[in-house]
Amino acid sequence: MSNNEILARNEDFLIEVFNVGMGNMAEALEQLLSARVNVKLPIIRLLLPTEVVSAIGSATMPVASVNMQILGDVKGELFYIVPNDKKGELVMLAEGTIPGFIQNRDVSDSSILEEIANVSAGALLTAIHKFTKLDLIQTIPVLSVDTLQSVLAEPLASSIKDGTRVLLIVNEFSIGRGEQAENVIRAYLLVVLSAELERKLTDLVNAAQGGFE
Repeated sequence: MSNNEILARNEDFLIEVFNVGMGNMAEALEQLLSARVNVKLPIIRLLLPTEVVSAIGSATMPVASVNMQILGDVKGELFYIVPNDKKGELVMLAEGTIPGFIQNRDVSDSSILEEIANVSAGALLTAIHKFTKLDLIQTIPVLSVDTLQSVLAEPLASSIKDGTRVLLIVNEFSIGRGEQAENVIRAYLLVVLSAELERKLTDLVNAAQGGFE
């Protein structure tokens, strides 16, 4: 049985692992924004590279995408994607919550989105470390604005060439103060698995034998 087949048959286990990452993400964003962050249960899918674009939206949809490389014990690639028409909404929420934002005029819209993506990626990699003991870090985030197809063309082509799958996490969260949280944002966290990272996740699934402590 191939790595792809093993991971596909144990998708529920992988979902549980990455659910931990989403909980970490909510806590990290609350610290960053000094505001209440409510995260809905994420939708987590293990996809073929050819399925990714249609799972997110139209190939021509304008998006803001923050790209980070995964370094450490294994290699991979991360993308934090929001529809471009939601980018401004997310930035405005952050402007109203990040301590000292008004005083710091050097903070740009790009840097806010990059920092949110960086925090989210770090939370996810922390969850992977918890279950696999792999030491992983992400590189400095880099923002680009383009169509969905253009942003993902190169990494998905590499994934097709390597015969690996792509992990898609559809994440909805809202930010607000006090008891009320408003303005739901939908973001997509994409992990392009390298052959090595896919193999490590397969080993984890095999060792877990359908469960974990």
